[in-house]
Amino acid sequence: MVAFAGVGGVGSNFGDITDELLPSAGVGLRYEASRKYGVNIGIDYAVGDESSAFYFRIGEAF
Repeated sequence: MVAFAGVGGVGSNFGDITDELLPSAGVGLRYEASRKYGVNIGIDYAVGDESSAFYFRIGEAF
């Protein structure tokens, strides 16, 4: 199981990024599909300021 939280921003230049911060948080599950190749399968549910989403992935970002 995983839990995560973060905050980010969007802007047309670097100085605009902190004008409106966008928080998010969520939970997820991971399954080790291949120990030999280090492949994980995951499903996450995330909630933001005005939206929510499910994410499915094969592999990891890092």
